[in-house]
Amino acid sequence: MDTLTPVKQMITFQKTFFESAYETTCRLQNQAEEMNEMLFEKMPLMPEQGRKMIDESVAMGKKARDSYKKAVDDGFVRLEALFNTK
Repeated sequence: MDTLTPVKQMITFQKTFFESAYETTCRLQNQAEEMNEMLFEKMPLMPEQGRKMIDESVAMGKKARDSYKKAVDDGFVRLEALFNTK
């Protein structure tokens, strides 16, 4: 048995776990965004400037979420390359 097999399996497990947690987080955030949109439609007292500020913060959160995902994916690629020595 290859001595690196357990390490590779652990990396695969960690990668799968991260993907699952990330997708769950994205779904929760998207659902919260949809709920806020419905709330804003029913709440005419919200000034346009406040709504714009909230929309910008949601966009920044999505951008940060995507850049975090890219950084973790790049880390997994490097980690897998480190242990794929054949």
